[in-house]
Amino acid sequence: MDIGVFNHISVESLYERLDSRWNSKHELKKYIHRIKFEKLLSHLTPGETLLDIGRGGSVDGVLGVLAAKKGLKVTISNVTQKNLLVIRKFAEEQGVIDEITFIECMPFDIPVPDNCFDNVIALHILEHLPNFEAGLQEIKRVSNKKAIIALPTCLNFCAISRLGGAHYFEYSWKSPFALIYGTLRLLIHAVRGDDGVEEDMEEFGVVTKHMWRFPWKMRAALIREGFIINKFGPDALPLPWFNAWLPLIRKLDRYGYAPLLREFGMGSHAIVEKINQKNYGKGEFQ
Repeated sequence: MDIGVFNHISVESLYERLDSRWNSKHELKKYIHRIKFEKLLSHLTPGETLLDIGRGGSVDGVLGVLAAKKGLKVTISNVTQKNLLVIRKFAEEQGVIDEITFIECMPFDIPVPDNCFDNVIALHILEHLPNFEAGLQEIKRVSNKKAIIALPTCLNFCAISRLGGAHYFEYSWKSPFALIYGTLRLLIHAVRGDDGVEEDMEEFGVVTKHMWRFPWKMRAALIREGFIINKFGPDALPLPWFNAWLPLIRKLDRYGYAPLLREFGMGSHAIVEKINQKNYGKGEFQ
């Protein structure tokens, strides 16, 4: 993971990046980012402990802040003090700055004891790590009760549009061609048995590889690393380009955990716990 991506960027610019999702002028984009927090918060219980693991991305720590507002005992980690200042600003605006502990560390080397947190959140960070499996093992080590792991998944039309080279939240002349090209890429990688489809992701002028996984590959990786999956669903079930879709999208998201719909999220999350003798074989996907 290249944490140097953000070294030359000011705290103000990094916060604007966070705010551009949380308060986006594009209603579709704002909905997609907010609905996933709403869904994930429903799986958290006030009074429990929670670790929200970050690496400097646009949504790192947001769920932790919202969980603190819900009454959880929250710790938020990130890889630099600069990134922590960004989420501290958001926490201050939300009125919970004094309710959260902040620690500087790498996502695969968290300085806490084993089984330390009731809940561990890894919200779209593992795909950025140099060792995906090491990140999963660290989540397993520090979690005591359950973990919520979210990754980009590629079967949604918005994801396909992005993989084809066009925005998903506004229409342009590129949009129909992007949908065709993105679909072709998806089919090729599926036939080859790949984990997913990679895109070149630019962050502040630095281009890195960013994997959009097939949902079944995501589930297989979690099970392989010693988790049982108790619930699996979409971060959001959007349709691309037009705000007019929003009433339909909201209805779809009410049924997002249904067996068929849950495969088509723009991003997916799994509610997991580590396998032990008591729960072996009890997961939904075991």
